[in-house]
Amino acid sequence: MRFRYLFTALLFSIPVFAASLDEQLFHHIKYQLSESKYEDVSLGIVVDKISRFKKKRLFEKNAKELFIPASTIKPLLSLAVLDQFGKNYKFKTFLMSDRKIKNDVLDGNIYIKGMGDPSLQREDLEKIVLKLKTMGLSRIKGDVVYDTTLFKNDDHPHYKNARYYNAPSGALSLDYNQLNFVIDSNSKAIVSEFPTSYVEISIEGDVLLNNTHQGFPWPAIEVKQYSDHYVIHGDVTPKDQDNRFLNVMVSRPGLFFSTQFKELCTKKGIEITGVIRPGVIPKSHVVLLEYEGAKLASIIKELNQESNNVVAKILNKDLAAFRGKVPADKASGVAILRQFCKQKLKFKEGSFVLKDASGLSLENRISADQLSLMLQYIYKKRRIREVMITSFVKLGEHEKYKHLIPPDHLDVYIKTGTLASNGINSVIGYVFNNNNGEVYSFSILTDHQTNVAYKGTLTYPILRSLFLGLGS
Repeated sequence: MRFRYLFTALLFSIPVFAASLDEQLFHHIKYQLSESKYEDVSLGIVVDKISRFKKKRLFEKNAKELFIPASTIKPLLSLAVLDQFGKNYKFKTFLMSDRKIKNDVLDGNIYIKGMGDPSLQREDLEKIVLKLKTMGLSRIKGDVVYDTTLFKNDDHPHYKNARYYNAPSGALSLDYNQLNFVIDSNSKAIVSEFPTSYVEISIEGDVLLNNTHQGFPWPAIEVKQYSDHYVIHGDVTPKDQDNRFLNVMVSRPGLFFSTQFKELCTKKGIEITGVIRPGVIPKSHVVLLEYEGAKLASIIKELNQESNNVVAKILNKDLAAFRGKVPADKASGVAILRQFCKQKLKFKEGSFVLKDASGLSLENRISADQLSLMLQYIYKKRRIREVMITSFVKLGEHEKYKHLIPPDHLDVYIKTGTLASNGINSVIGYVFNNNNGEVYSFSILTDHQTNVAYKGTLTYPILRSLFLGLGS
């Protein structure tokens, strides 16, 4: 009996060690990576516990190896733009003339000067026209001249692949320089959601209203003097419309904006007798109005949550234009972004490669460790922290990510990047543990060397294992 008591006392005096957070995380992620789907996949993973003053590395794999980041570099662009302009900055668009308005008539040209605002939508254009109307303007006896000389035109226009994600940047832009086509079920025709003379459409295939599969139509552009002629190759089904296969780019953003402007003026009772043409603001001019778009904080949210490539292209050129490099081009903007990475984020010279700011380039290279540095920088900067983190997608609040729901006590913000046909999946972000107040950042970069990798197929399982590892 005495021996039994002694044994029991010894048993309860032996300390019981719970697995540390590092060990939990290690085992959950390692278990996930043991699946066969990762056999031919290169991986770069970093998980840190962070605070305003320091960080603790909890897990890493190939942390300094360079990967194609896809759209996870858009937050880098966001940081550089916020640093240069500030979160409350609003881009302006100017309407000018070479004559004064007299007796409700402008006996001259009206000039639209684009200043690189990526946020302008159809409702903004309506406000601009309404402002002209309230000034008493009823007739313009001249041309609509659009001045887009702030930016250099994009190289290599995608006329043969006119999908919306190839839309060009423009100093004067509207609706992200994109159009939505829809199926008219009565006529079985493809029409623009908002009718405009800028658009002509023909289809080399059939509209199959009762087909439940996708036809995967391919839009191309034949550029005409005052319009874009869209040729839709292949059959079209309602599912193509639902999955954005009928969303297309415009070839000339300035002409597109100005055509919509002239048509809306006519609709609102402002007659314009002249034509639409490109040009330059004359030295002697009258400012009719200046229109401010959305705050930069709102633009950054669109950039990151929707991974909007057009917004990225425009903001990249805005970086250059602000520094006086006019006409601003892609290369000048990227050079400024590289400098920001070296000066503010302390990336070492030669340790990364940036060829574009949207993430579309297959030449971009960055490491999970460098993305971790960026996430730490964001968290430390109180004046931009909320703007940046809330520009990421919060899981549980976005329809696209309804299949990726973390435990209730974890608030998770993510920014994804995908180049599916090249096997690239990436995701970065933050985990806020509401049980213990801890904050974590993660960077997961993957490269499937032999297969297509659709969005999340490689990264989401790792992210779920991260939830398990940090879930206590």
